[in-house]
Parts: sequence; structure tokens; C-alpha cells
Amino acid sequence: MAIIPGLGYTSNAEALNNLGFAYYKLATKSKSDEHFELARTYLEQSIEVDPRRWVAYLNLGDLYADRDWPEGAVENYSELLKINPNYKNAAKIKAKIKDLRGKIKAK
Repeated sequence: MAIIPGLGYTSNAEALNNLGFAYYKLATKSKSDEHFELARTYLEQSIEVDPRRWVAYLNLGDLYADRDWPEGAVENYSELLKINPNYKNAAKIKAKIKDLRGKIKAK
């Protein structure tokens, strides 16, 4: 994998997303803050390398929703729908956004 000069990590957005997703799945089982942080880091790096990688926004939205950070989840789910409005589960994502906005208002 190529390393981005000055960034110190790969320029392969798919690999970064896959690493982030793997750590996210591990974190949901282990409840480890370290695994959640690694998942977030790799998913954010994937987006930095390829800002149109909609699946990374989906994964990051799921991670934030699981970590009870509704603002971050809404932001990432919304970006997913901007990039890929025809996403096959768009209706489910819109429902999640609605529920998360309700949580934000309730705070």
C-alpha cells in the first residue's frame, strides 16, 4: 500500500475503511474504548483520502450512534445521503436521522 507523504498512512481508502469497520465490529463485542478510537481514526482517514467514500460515512455514523453521539451520527449519515442518495437503505438511514435528532432535542 502506498503511504501518503506527510500523513503517514495509506492512500488506499478502501483498506482504511475496512480496517475501521473491523475495529468497529471488534469494539462492539469488546466494548473497548481503544478499539472504538482505532475504528474512528481509520474511518476518518478513509474519508480524508476519499471524501466521496460513502460507506465510510455509513460506518462512522453507525459507530457514533453506538457511542451515543447523535450529532456525529447525524452528520455522517447526512453526508452519506448527499453522496449516495439512491443508497438501498436510504429510508432506514432517514429514519435513524429522525430518531437521532429527537435525542439531540431531548438533551
